[in-house]
Amino acid sequence: MFSERYCPDISSELDLANCDETVISGGSFGDIYRGKLRSGIHIAIKCARLFPQDDDQSRDVLKNAARELYAWSKCQHVCVAQLLGVAQFRNQLAMVSRWTANGTLPDYIRSNPSADRLALSHQMATGLDYLHMISIVRTPVTNNSKLLNFHQVHGDIKGANVIISERGCAQLTDFGSSMLKHPTMQFTGKLFQPSFSLRWASPELIDETVSSSKESDIYALGMTILEAITGNVPYAGRSDYNVMMAVAVKKQLPDQPNEIDKDLWDLLVRCWDSSPHERPTATGVFKSTSWMLLSAKGSTIVRAKIGGQSHEVMGVLVRRDFSEL
Repeated sequence: MFSERYCPDISSELDLANCDETVISGGSFGDIYRGKLRSGIHIAIKCARLFPQDDDQSRDVLKNAARELYAWSKCQHVCVAQLLGVAQFRNQLAMVSRWTANGTLPDYIRSNPSADRLALSHQMATGLDYLHMISIVRTPVTNNSKLLNFHQVHGDIKGANVIISERGCAQLTDFGSSMLKHPTMQFTGKLFQPSFSLRWASPELIDETVSSSKESDIYALGMTILEAITGNVPYAGRSDYNVMMAVAVKKQLPDQPNEIDKDLWDLLVRCWDSSPHERPTATGVFKSTSWMLLSAKGSTIVRAKIGGQSHEVMGVLVRRDFSEL
């Protein structure tokens, strides 16, 4: 299933002697181990804690997830974490990416309370703009199939799915993994977990009227920017049931924190519009946060070479330079 046609299998490249025996972190989706490749690259190994049922629907879910992970492996951008491949680790399916000591967005903010949170927010918008704009060519499944061009949707944007690089840049990660949370999968936990992250999910996702889309990504990005600025998950202090009712039924928005100014708050409110098509595009959020950063005091622009391409960085990208994949 997870063959070269979809995503590189790098199981043989794992340096098992230098892979941790114990879990360093985990959640409802799976466990994360720290390890190394035989080449010496430090890696994070995220094992999916699932057991697919032996039926056609489950196989289709795995196939779709494989295609999404393949798309991730083809992405090359400073604001998107690189997926090195998939592997079998401890008899589990694992996603393998580069290890970063800074951890996830919530980890980084806790350890660096003075971090430029608007810059981090802009970096996330830049990464999502890249994902929504690039065109990825899928390999045909059969000889009679046509090549398919498609634009990537993340599907599970939240602070825990944003890592901070060694240089302090926010990078989107774990897209495609939401496909592996499909209802046809059996998890080892006692409680079934939905295929979306509730506090970041748009009303239409909670209502289960549509699947993940660019518009639901924008909604989640707005919630993740709120998380970055405040240091708290959306609707902090409220139960999941309360959040579900507030979002899906009452169409309530989070309260405006004191630390968010009018311009940024107005942008977030537009991201959370109950009508998906009224939300800004990722390009719109990218441009808005670019101007906010440019107008902020002390903004500096430096040059960085990423993947052989030149990008402007203000602790963030402020100029898009996308290549077709």
